[in-house]
Amino acid sequence: MSYQEDRKVFKVGGSVVVSIPAKARRRMNLAPGDRVRISVSEDGTFRMNK
Repeated sequence: MSYQEDRKVFKVGGSVVVSIPAKARRRMNLAPGDRVRISVSEDGTFRMNK
């Protein structure tokens, strides 16, 4: 089952951040300190994998 949710981009220090919703975090089994790989395709599609 796919999951979709709109999120707001905000600034933290010199970076911009998009928070990961709790439902998505649980589905990906993410915990603070985990590393993820972020890929952005030519068309702007964003993908994140653990």
